[in-house]
Amino acid sequence: MRILVLSTSYPSTNLSRGIFVHRIYQRIVKKHHKVTVVTPLVVDGPENLDGVKVKRFTYFFTPALQFITKKNVVTGLKNPLGILQLPLFFLIYFIKSYKEAKKSDVIHAHWAFSGILAIFLGRLLKKPSLITLRGSDINVAVKYFPTRFLMKLVLNFVTVALSNSLEYTQRAESLGLNKKVDVIVNGIDTEIFHPRNKNLARNKLGLSRNKTIFVYTGRLMELKGVDDIIEALPIFSKKYQNFKFIFIGAGEIDKFKKECKEKGILDYVEFVGEKSQKEIALYLNASDLFVFPGKAAGIANIWIEALASGTPVLVANAPGTEYLITHNKNGLIVPMNDPKAVADAMFLFTKNKKLAAKLRKNTDNIIKEKGLSWENTAEKHIKIYENLIK
Repeated sequence: MRILVLSTSYPSTNLSRGIFVHRIYQRIVKKHHKVTVVTPLVVDGPENLDGVKVKRFTYFFTPALQFITKKNVVTGLKNPLGILQLPLFFLIYFIKSYKEAKKSDVIHAHWAFSGILAIFLGRLLKKPSLITLRGSDINVAVKYFPTRFLMKLVLNFVTVALSNSLEYTQRAESLGLNKKVDVIVNGIDTEIFHPRNKNLARNKLGLSRNKTIFVYTGRLMELKGVDDIIEALPIFSKKYQNFKFIFIGAGEIDKFKKECKEKGILDYVEFVGEKSQKEIALYLNASDLFVFPGKAAGIANIWIEALASGTPVLVANAPGTEYLITHNKNGLIVPMNDPKAVADAMFLFTKNKKLAAKLRKNTDNIIKEKGLSWENTAEKHIKIYENLIK
């Protein structure tokens, strides 16, 4: 079976953006299927990534001038220059995808933005098309009438619509579709994310064995709750000082560093930038609590990775949280947009040793219960593809 994947985010050697999309197809090619990904060039990467053929394209001189995909599509389209680049973007995206689509059995777009092209190619070549909603697309679409209308049109015309969260499915189906939107939750790489000795992990990273370590991983932006963490830390540090908070990821690092300095908490934090999956796993193993009070609905993949690593999580009560996290069982849930609640929960965790031990003990039970591995996720995709080409 030949699968064409259209995605505005896909990883390269030194960039992990869209890594969860790659994890699916990395497993699928091991089942002797052929996968080609067409994606905008952000940074140079190999043409063959773990057996997946990757075609990267430039749509406006150099990647630095490509405003649509420089950060992410939602941010890019807020820029007038990004909107001006849209016709050229879709034209080149189509040209680069058409040849591959002709050779493929199915066309699968990740994020609805690429879904527009998947539908067009599918109709033109009489091939089945699929879209997977991944959060930023449906979350933005439901806010405005024009995008609601466009999203409804796209989902009604695609052969199969999927999402990686029950919450995203419910939002999509609220538009009044002529089909169901099925859920396939992301998996994790259990060979990378699994419990390890905390002290050994800290030794490798040069972290103190005696401090409480908190970790955040993800893009550094307000939507992910980084602003709430930084507002919480001065409150928390008045009660408890023997800690280090480590921020992993790219994004608005300079902005948040400046805020930490202004709030007098710079000595308590460390911004380590982007890290590989193996390095992230080591940080999770070394940490006492993973903190991610994000404001978007759905399941963040890093929650799953943290739990699989044996690290309890602190999250906000965004829709979809309850699928993975049970308060006071395998994590702590706080109200959204409430830095004081974040600080109070962190303090409770540091002082209530019995609760902390209970949370750690229950971390990976949910992973086993729901079968959250990339192998299972890949198998579900293969079954859908096979049913479409029978």
